[in-house]
Amino acid sequence: MTMGVAVAAAGPTMFGRCRRPAFVAAVVRRFLLLLLWLLFLTSPIKSSLTVNAALEETMRTFQKGEAIPLYVNAVTSTHTQLPRDFYRLPFCQPEAGPRMHSGQNLGQFIDGDFILTSPYQIEMLQEQYCQKLCQITLSNKQVDRLGHHIRQGYHNNWILDNLPSAVVGINLAGFKTKRYNGGFPLGFVAQDYGSPYVYNRVNIQVQYYDDTRAESEGGYRVVGFAVEPLSVEHAWKDGFEWDGMSEEGYDKTLATCPDSGEHLSQEGIERSQVLKPGTPVLFTYDVIWEWSEVKWSDRWGVYVTEDHLVPNQVHIYSIINSALIVLVFASVVALVIIGNSHKNDVPVVAGNDSNIVAQQDGEPTSAVSSTESDDEMLLQEQELEEKGLVVVNIDVFNAPQCAQMLLSLCCGMGAQLLSSLFVTVGCTAIFYDRYLGPAHRGHFVQFTLLSVALMGPVNGYVTSRFYKAFGGDENDWKGVAKVAALAFPGMTFAAFVFMNVVHWCLGSTKAVPLLGLLLILVMWLGISVPLVYAGAYAGFRQNAFQLSPPNCPRSILLGNILHRRFLNNMTRCSRCCIIVVALLLNSGSIMLALLWLLRRLLVQRKFWSPTWGGAVMLLIGGILSFGFLYVELFFIMTSLWMYQTYYSFGYLFLVLSIQTVKCAEVSILFDYYRLCSKECHSWWWQFSCGGAISFWIFISSFFNFARLGPSGLYVYLVYFSFMFWVSLSVYLMMGFVGLIASIYFNRIIFRIAKSRDDYRPLLSAEEEGGERNAMELSSPDEQPQQE
Repeated sequence: MTMGVAVAAAGPTMFGRCRRPAFVAAVVRRFLLLLLWLLFLTSPIKSSLTVNAALEETMRTFQKGEAIPLYVNAVTSTHTQLPRDFYRLPFCQPEAGPRMHSGQNLGQFIDGDFILTSPYQIEMLQEQYCQKLCQITLSNKQVDRLGHHIRQGYHNNWILDNLPSAVVGINLAGFKTKRYNGGFPLGFVAQDYGSPYVYNRVNIQVQYYDDTRAESEGGYRVVGFAVEPLSVEHAWKDGFEWDGMSEEGYDKTLATCPDSGEHLSQEGIERSQVLKPGTPVLFTYDVIWEWSEVKWSDRWGVYVTEDHLVPNQVHIYSIINSALIVLVFASVVALVIIGNSHKNDVPVVAGNDSNIVAQQDGEPTSAVSSTESDDEMLLQEQELEEKGLVVVNIDVFNAPQCAQMLLSLCCGMGAQLLSSLFVTVGCTAIFYDRYLGPAHRGHFVQFTLLSVALMGPVNGYVTSRFYKAFGGDENDWKGVAKVAALAFPGMTFAAFVFMNVVHWCLGSTKAVPLLGLLLILVMWLGISVPLVYAGAYAGFRQNAFQLSPPNCPRSILLGNILHRRFLNNMTRCSRCCIIVVALLLNSGSIMLALLWLLRRLLVQRKFWSPTWGGAVMLLIGGILSFGFLYVELFFIMTSLWMYQTYYSFGYLFLVLSIQTVKCAEVSILFDYYRLCSKECHSWWWQFSCGGAISFWIFISSFFNFARLGPSGLYVYLVYFSFMFWVSLSVYLMMGFVGLIASIYFNRIIFRIAKSRDDYRPLLSAEEEGGERNAMELSSPDEQPQQE
């Protein structure tokens, strides 16, 4: 009896001890209490998990002369990936000392945001010229620290009315340009002597808008914020020297500042401020107000799209590319299914193992089939192979021979991550402007954590269903739920805590405080774990699903994909589609080359072995899936590591949907190859075929890492640890998709293909007469008529 039949025989009485309504009510009650407790704990740090009016960005209207607070965020660098506190460096501080912004939340702590007050004074529509902030005489230690951060490419990140600071600079063509992401640098390094110079002068450019309602109320709104950093070695008139402490220095005039009514520009600077021990550095700033036609509701547009630096056509072409390739693969899968459901050239007789019904002159006659010897079976299989057919046994539905629990856990965790990914991306695409956009810092990270926790029932349900179908212990549902709830999340939390300790030791603002770690722990143990138990309980209450279809034959006949004739017939129809795609798209030519190489390798079967041949197939299948995800992956990696804003969540949702279908199709095609090669025990291979894309994602991370210009061992540790965990998550998600697609494909093939027992080779006339006489003698009902 096959495994599918054996498992299906188990009845629902195995859950006699699990049918407790009080247990379900207790789980639901504890879950609600813990959820309320979590919301209560997150309220002091202004968590965005509570849906209310406070989630929307507040539209502030300022009166003329009203003060607008300017905040400073942590300084960041793409070379070190180690954000630092702004006041860790020798910069001017407020008189009362820096204070943390009241809107900090868990997501901002994870992102490394550390927003503090600043000493800059900005008033609505009040132009300011050469305002003196403070003067600092740098020590040797301060010069080394600031010079090190300048050489590492650290940038300031300032915030005005919730808008991040754009930077105004000179491009390679010599024109002024704006960049809206990444902040502005602390300084620069001279190319001739290699000495660091600090930007001690900033021109703060603020754009405002006044509509009819705001003008009638006498108010204005901030719609743009940019900073032009300058390096100036200031000099006083009349030889005055300031100690940086007395009030007299604020009233003196600087010789390096232009006359009243003019702002300092790059052309008016004679000498830049070099960093030297014992040299006083004077920090000054200007405030420039500019009227803008941009409305308040559209002010985030240039920040999100980088002033339309990347057109939307790039994403659209990528989606069209992927959609056409999916259609090509779908046509190939359809040809495989149709080709195996119509086998008119195979002589067959209907029947089962004991009775065979032969079709002679339109009238069925019964006969008893004789037991074939091994030699006859071997000759028959050789005859089938010559005709381009292969015999596939029902052993493909047998449970995996090793690591059944591990495979069930991988499927459950992959289902949880995949469902949470679609929920997160879909909700972000819908509520990007209202709740989850860059105007609401940290909300996206918090929503991602919550969606993963709330998808716990999917993990428990899928794990229990697979574990039960594989013949696992039916009474051990609590043990299965415990492992599913604690295994992968526990390893992820342990890795997160380890990296958090590293951040804390290096003085990074990415070190999450103890309260943040407790909140993450509550999300995991208080929300995710009970939901996993509930999903496992629901999964074990149901009967085990049959891996094999009902009334499944012991063996079937398939068109051998490794046979030349089958390959020629199958590719003749699909070749035109592939060539059309290759002519329309550049990536289509790559796919055509890969499929041609795959076809040549499959024909030369002598080069293949179950070990390295399957590995090569996995690599080819992975690169077929990865090649059309690279465009969106490039933008996502740029957003993660280059401090850019990613906004194409609508396109990303379509790309993920198409990519899921594509992984399923690739898994089906390569599973069909495994069937034709008679390698039945391939559960882990089917799972790895869908997840093979993760290998190429991790390989591509090496090329993206070179763009960062890494500096220090810490960058290697953080970057490759994170990318390994991302690749592992993708392996679980796409592996689950590939395994599900392969299971249903095998069920369809065994339901529509011809049975091996129905095949009857053509006989010669003499052998056919002898066989017919034997059939007549073996029929007792017809003996009186013959007499």
